[in-house]
Amino acid sequence: LAYVRSMLRGDQQAVTAVWDRIILKWLEGRLSNYDRNFSFRVYFKEVLRNEVRGYLRDRAREAMRSWQHIDTDFDAQDPEHHSASEEFDSHFRTGLLQRALSNIKETEERFFLVLQMQIDAEQSGAKQPRSADIAAALNTTEENARAIRKRARDAYAAAIISETAEWIGTSEIQRIKETLEDLGLLDYCERALTDK
Repeated sequence: LAYVRSMLRGDQQAVTAVWDRIILKWLEGRLSNYDRNFSFRVYFKEVLRNEVRGYLRDRAREAMRSWQHIDTDFDAQDPEHHSASEEFDSHFRTGLLQRALSNIKETEERFFLVLQMQIDAEQSGAKQPRSADIAAALNTTEENARAIRKRARDAYAAAIISETAEWIGTSEIQRIKETLEDLGLLDYCERALTDK
């Protein structure tokens, strides 16, 4: 939605109209031409751009029929929309990470607790929890806490890779690497990828 809003210069009525068109096409099965050999992000952004162009063309035609001037103020050749692309990727990444974390919670509660402590610290700007903090939270020794922290990180990386593979529809390592790199997650997951 942020991406569409950027292209339509914040015209909320137009954003809603474009989004309705996209949902209708999806429900009617007219977005089923995605080729899984290519990036879903790139495909979906092209779908959004095409729908904005179509909406603006339709609106311009209506304006000509009614002899009204509508300033679309949108150059269909504008290739990037950087800020909207960053917003798009940010939401994509956040959803992927949340699903990976939920999978960890279902399979290994201790790993989830350690990861949640680390995420909470990062989000609040606090220092990362020490082994002693983790040991206290898990009611275990510091040595065991260090081992659990390492295994939790490895499990999270594996879960992120698994979610990415499911989302893009392929387990091909190169495609997964490309997607993770686009989302800024490759450094975190690279070691887990080499183990595959």
